[in-house]
Amino acid sequence: MFCDEAKITVIGGKGGDGHVSFHREKFIAKGGPDGGDGGHGGNIIFLAVENVNTLSDFRTRKKFKAQDGENGGKCDMTGAHAEDLILKVPVGTIILQALNNEVLADLCEINQMVVMAKGGIGGHGNANFASSIRQAPNFAELGEPGEEKELILDLKLVADVGIIGIPSAGKSTLISRISNSRPKIADYPFTTLVPNLGVVDLKVFGAKESESFVVVDVPGLIEGANEGKGLGHKFLRHVSRAVFLVHLLDIASNDVLENYAVINEELKKYSKILAKKQQIVVLNKIDLVDKDFVDFISKELEKMNPKLKGKVKAVSAVTGEGLRDLVFTLWGKINELKIKNEKGKMKENKLKMENGKWEMGKEKTKKLKNNLEFKLYQPHLDHERDMLEIKMIGKKKVLIENRDVKDEVKERLTKKQRMARQQERAELRLKKRGLSDEEFFVGEDKKSQKTVIQIFEVRHKRLEQLVKMTNFANEEGVARIYDILKKMRIDKALHKNGAKAGDKIIIAGKELKVK
Repeated sequence: MFCDEAKITVIGGKGGDGHVSFHREKFIAKGGPDGGDGGHGGNIIFLAVENVNTLSDFRTRKKFKAQDGENGGKCDMTGAHAEDLILKVPVGTIILQALNNEVLADLCEINQMVVMAKGGIGGHGNANFASSIRQAPNFAELGEPGEEKELILDLKLVADVGIIGIPSAGKSTLISRISNSRPKIADYPFTTLVPNLGVVDLKVFGAKESESFVVVDVPGLIEGANEGKGLGHKFLRHVSRAVFLVHLLDIASNDVLENYAVINEELKKYSKILAKKQQIVVLNKIDLVDKDFVDFISKELEKMNPKLKGKVKAVSAVTGEGLRDLVFTLWGKINELKIKNEKGKMKENKLKMENGKWEMGKEKTKKLKNNLEFKLYQPHLDHERDMLEIKMIGKKKVLIENRDVKDEVKERLTKKQRMARQQERAELRLKKRGLSDEEFFVGEDKKSQKTVIQIFEVRHKRLEQLVKMTNFANEEGVARIYDILKKMRIDKALHKNGAKAGDKIIIAGKELKVK
């Protein structure tokens, strides 16, 4: 079944978790850490292939996930990297971000590929964190989650020539006679229900070399197609990539001139860009009329559009008359327009690059004026110059509770018992007030009171990656994040922006506190 649009979700594979282990061997009482790294998760790759011309494979299955990397092992064994998941799509597939319809990729060439969802990197094992200060690290990184994206696949068939016309103009017959396409042909309107692609081999028509080009015909257009009438409007986008159009007219019809005007009007209403595409007007079915009538209609068309003077072609798709001349005319026009388009694109890209550099410089100057952004470079953490962004996103009232331990001292409770009882009372108060653990901290005042804490969001590509790969159930792992915040001077940047001890920091969805 032909399908030219699909909405899917792609998820890169998760990286394998790092391993925590220590070397144990006879006569070696205390071996060092030897936990291995996890393997990388697989990527989601889209590949444009020649022998596929529909998105029907994505019609039923909507979610695609690459394999996860394997976890690390003891004795410094690294987990295996996962294989990439390659999704084959037709040439001409456009990949868009579902959230905002932003074009992410345009696969318009055979074997062109693009990575749409990167797999996560594997987490480091505890052997990577051994140092003169931390000789027996009891923590490892988790594997990084793979990228997840919701995409829209939009197919626009890639063809050199697009054939348009009213129903029963003979488009299917023409494409079957000049190319290797074999569409359904019948003597009633709307026989063609989906676009048909065909490859025209010039050697078949007497050329010395085996050169070829691609043609596509779409279901017939009728008046009101731009409003949804008929079928042709649904597939007009498949001729939008064509270098130019062949406007096929049925000369045996009583309304040849009117049909020509109607189709051009519908193109204009559907897309101004499509309406401006160059056309070669071809009169079909000349075997049913005499030569004088063909000449008369050609002259009338030239009166309607002076640009057609001497360029109207006449053929009979059934008998083959005029087809060889038409094929070589199309081939010459393709080469002429392709050279012209390539020169235009080179000039356009050059201008875009120059404008892009100017805009980038302007944006950079604007960001440096903003006090909430700092540019830091830490070679041991990141090889890229990422921008650090600190932004206050809100405030919240929380409870400060006094630390009164007189009763515990009188009862001769141990320190562990006092802490357990204090934690129980805190949890009870939190449940009553609906506060989370992160919103509760201990103060020094004797009486209970409420205060306002600030909530800051910290954004930094490498830092967010480290937070995602940290096991927050492990105290040593969390302590490492605080060490990194200190080394990157983020604590100083927070205080510069008005943060105080006890305020909340949100990094990659995880909550920490300002110290």
